[in-house]
Amino acid sequence: MSWLSRATIAAGMAGALALAGCAGESSQRDGAQAKPDVLTLLRTEATASLQNAAAKTEKSKSLAFKMEMAVQGRQVTGEGELSYGPPLAMSMTMDMPPLGTIESRLVGNVQYVKMPPRAQGSVGKPWIKLDLAQVAEAAGIDTSQLTKQLENCDPAKQIKMLLAGGNLRVVGEETIDGVKTVHYAGTVPLDDYLDQVPAATRAKAKANLDKAGVKEIATELWVDEQYQPRRVELAMGEVDIRTTYTDYGKPVNVVAPPAAETMDLADLRNRVPA
Repeated sequence: MSWLSRATIAAGMAGALALAGCAGESSQRDGAQAKPDVLTLLRTEATASLQNAAAKTEKSKSLAFKMEMAVQGRQVTGEGELSYGPPLAMSMTMDMPPLGTIESRLVGNVQYVKMPPRAQGSVGKPWIKLDLAQVAEAAGIDTSQLTKQLENCDPAKQIKMLLAGGNLRVVGEETIDGVKTVHYAGTVPLDDYLDQVPAATRAKAKANLDKAGVKEIATELWVDEQYQPRRVELAMGEVDIRTTYTDYGKPVNVVAPPAAETMDLADLRNRVPA
């Protein structure tokens, strides 16, 4: 292409951009075509925007997360990826001082847990295999109750609980890991929170929260311009949990560890003297 042709194309593009700029100025002056940006909608139409965010999040079906939890002054951190399905799948590592790093994988109804070497004791293999169907049967509960908590890691559940609390407020715009968001805050009634806890552990969770004097869960939420939750923070007495989300909709592929490296929980119990 000759320099003359390139100059002609460049001039045409410049002219088109100039015309677009003029048209934009005109539409902004008359206000007929102007629409608020997403951040403005998130601030000024909070309820509708969060309902939109919940619906979009549910459709994503998967995400990556980082978690920070403070329990009575102790710090626990973790990260992983989750498909809240179906099918349900999860891979996560957690750093739990002074114990060390724990790795967990969920493949279908089977969970694999890898304890740090100092905690493996006489197991002899790095991974413990838990068949959730067998665990549920032994506990006299439905298997779905054991997987419900993971399904509830879908941040859409947190959005819905925050909306149901009835005291949602907009804090303002903030940037999370370089992403623009709108920050919300509110409280979730204790009963609504406990509804998301598996039935097998709900009574114990309620007893612990009652003992700590917790009547409601203080909740904070940050949503980005794609109507995706970027962060959720929960405060429950002496427990604070912060979860940051990324990679919505990215495929999650979790594989079981090699069979030679796993020991079934039932076999492990048989090895332990009664």
